[in-house]
Amino acid sequence: MSKKKITSNVRIYSSSAVRKLKSRTNWDAAKKKDDSALDDGLPADFWETAVVTNPPRKQAISLRVDTDLLDWYKEQASSTDRKMGYQTLMHQVLASHRAGTTSFFQSDSL
Repeated sequence: MSKKKITSNVRIYSSSAVRKLKSRTNWDAAKKKDDSALDDGLPADFWETAVVTNPPRKQAISLRVDTDLLDWYKEQASSTDRKMGYQTLMHQVLASHRAGTTSFFQSDSL
């Protein structure tokens, strides 16, 4: 079995070598800049009323599905116009179903 040569631009430094590196940031110029000149695309008062929230926790589960159904989700998720994993796609489908069909679960049909 032949070994493939792996080329990379990654460099490994020891902590002492990192401390010796010279910063290329012009800190004097950065300190003089006014933050109001930054354009982040947000309204001027955004940060005055912004609230930091944590995303809801997710629960890991084990779910048995038919192979063809799982393959379909994987294929849909890997399509060029979607940039998500198949589990994220399945979550979105379940969440949108829940949002649109709550009356089914409130009936006595279960």
